[in-house]
Amino acid sequence: MAERKTFYDQLAADRPAELDRHYHRLLKNYFAFLVPPAQRVPELGCGLGDLLAELQPARAVGVDFSPRMIEAARQRHPSVEFHTDEAAAFKSEEKFDYIVMSDLVSDVPDVQKLFEQARQSATAETRLVLNFFNNLC
Repeated sequence: MAERKTFYDQLAADRPAELDRHYHRLLKNYFAFLVPPAQRVPELGCGLGDLLAELQPARAVGVDFSPRMIEAARQRHPSVEFHTDEAAAFKSEEKFDYIVMSDLVSDVPDVQKLFEQARQSATAETRLVLNFFNNLC
């Protein structure tokens, strides 16, 4: 686990340049199509928070386990609430309209725990919006 955190902490400095690549612009378009503006939205594994901020939520909560990513995210998006925590450990009494997980599922050690924990912040109407990539393809 510490190795993952160290990897993403080191990646934080170069991450802004990566987010301008076609892949991330494409993701922003897809997620903006699927998540209407003015919703209550957390993003688990938010990185720098750019995708979450792009969605123009009424309530935005970003969660990432990398302290350096969260530090940079707070500077980039001061109107978003950010938490440093493992996505599968994040707890909130608040209920959300959409829960976003972009490129997270393939990176967490326990996917079932992630979904079980996310369910605690959901209602019957909450929509889970996620994407993941497969390095084998």
